[in-house]
Formats: sequence, structure tokens, C-alpha cells
Amino acid sequence: MNTKSHMITSIGLGLLFYTMLSVGSDEFQQWRQQQSYEVQAQINKFQEYKDKRDKEFTVFLKSHWKAVDLVKGEVRDKAPKPDSMPVAPVRHPVSVTQKPVVLTVPEPLAIKNPVVKPAVW
Repeated sequence: MNTKSHMITSIGLGLLFYTMLSVGSDEFQQWRQQQSYEVQAQINKFQEYKDKRDKEFTVFLKSHWKAVDLVKGEVRDKAPKPDSMPVAPVRHPVSVTQKPVVLTVPEPLAIKNPVVKPAVW
């Protein structure tokens, strides 16, 4: 009788676990499907927002576009140029007499040795 009750108990527990797993699996599948719907809804919402902004930007560019002459060529000087580069006259260095600079270093200050008092115990 003991083995029979153990067998019935183990079969009952097995069925219980199996039903719990199948119910949990169904709930998980429902949750996963709901999450995928929400993600897809967010993707669609963002795509609509992006398309709207792109359309507005395209309209803006078309309405405010003006032709601008950014580069105006410089007019070259038409006066004749010399055949060779002019040479500057050579300047001779000017001698400057300076007085020598005398540096004075101050004498170092004498530092007194510290007085150490005897320790009292």
C-alpha cells in the first residue's frame, strides 16, 4: 500500500507541475505577444513622427531657398609687374654702447640653532 500511495502522490505532483508549467508558459506567451505589439506601436509612432518632421523640413528648404553668390572672383591688377624682384639696401648694424649690469647678491641671514629643553618625566 505504501508504494501505491507514493506512486499516486508522484503522479499527482507531476500533473500539478505540468499544468503549472503550461499555464505559466501561456501567460508568458501572452505577455511576450503584448510586448511585441507595444514595441511595434512605438516603432510606428516614431516613424510617423519622423516622416512628419522630414516633410516639414523639406517644405522649409523649398520655401526658404535662395540662390547666393558666395564666391565672387577677385579682379587681378592689370598694372605691369617688374621682371625681377627688387633688392632692399643693406643696412649696417648700429653700434650701441651699454653699461655693464652689476648684480649684487645679498648676504645670507644667519639662522640660530634651536634651544632644546630637557624632557621632564
